[in-house]
Amino acid sequence: MATVQTILERMSRFLSLEYSDVISDAPTLSEFLGYINTAYQTVAKYGMWRWLMTQANVQTVAGQDYVYLPDDFVAWQIGNKPRYSDGIWYYPELVAPDQMTALRAYGSQGTRPTYYQHNYEPNEDLWKMELWPTPQEQLTLVIPYERRLLELVNLDERPKLPGQMHETLIIGCLGEAEEQRDAAATGSQKGKFLSMLARDWAQYGDPQRDAGRLKLRSLDDQRRIAEDWPAAQRLTLINVTGGS
Repeated sequence: MATVQTILERMSRFLSLEYSDVISDAPTLSEFLGYINTAYQTVAKYGMWRWLMTQANVQTVAGQDYVYLPDDFVAWQIGNKPRYSDGIWYYPELVAPDQMTALRAYGSQGTRPTYYQHNYEPNEDLWKMELWPTPQEQLTLVIPYERRLLELVNLDERPKLPGQMHETLIIGCLGEAEEQRDAAATGSQKGKFLSMLARDWAQYGDPQRDAGRLKLRSLDDQRRIAEDWPAAQRLTLINVTGGS
């Protein structure tokens, strides 16, 4: 299993550089980490990978009308909804921002949220789930989501990929270094990288989900979908993204 350190070592050998020189020089290390993260995001954006689908529990706080979604949240899983772990009022319903404002104008009616909306916090780079009514107790919400790959920065970090795909990532990093550092328009490693990605997609990809993927990048888009589609269909369409 690769770590950032072992990837940097492979890249150093490939470019006939000393690993110690790479990590001891801050600009060079930053440059090499850039190659790694570019390849890492190329893998993530290749398609709808099954291994990017996950779920997490978030806890409400009594008297607080929102919860933060996981820091690697990028989208709701298509066809899935947030739900309560205890099965009571199983699925809170999505509403548009103006509907949430109208609901809150009535004050809190009840103790368990029945409606929610999304609010991206750019300063925190996090998605917030606005709730109504305001919860009056600690509740557990199950969040089925597509995760994003967070930037790799520490030498001991492991890429969050299936084990077989670590070598694919390394070849992608070599391809980035070959093209950027040696000014190769299409290096030999980049072609190998794309071939390995296609092989990995055949094993780990989800073409059915990929074909129905829809990412919404603004609150206006969220409002349009929430208003135009019935609640029963809405979350089969919404796949919300924030950040870049």
